Amino acid sequence: LYTEHKYSEVTALLDPIISAVDTIHIPEDVLFYNAISKIETGEVDEAFTTLQYLSANGELFRKDAQWYLALLYLQKDQPDKAIALLEQLNNSDYKDKANKLLMQIGEKRWF
Repeated sequence: LYTEHKYSEVTALLDPIISAVDTIHIPEDVLFYNAISKIETGEVDEAFTTLQYLSANGELFRKDAQWYLALLYLQKDQPDKAIALLEQLNNSDYKDKANKLLMQIGEKRWF
């Protein structure tokens, strides 16, 4: 469903499972893709909470969560928090994107 961009169906399927199980017992990929699906369906606050959890506790999706969390911080007009996360992405696949966004933030040209 996720790869087919059926984000509302993803959240409808996963939300009941996620709410019934302690977060620590849910695989990171399930949490991450559900969070991205929530962003796509406008449920940003719920996605924000999950991405914060993954950013602090994740292993496989920590950097991915930090990237998307930084973008959400920018949308919430909290550039200082976004900068802190973007600076942590220097040793990741997001390095180039993060550095470009940091330059844009410095020039006050984001979004």
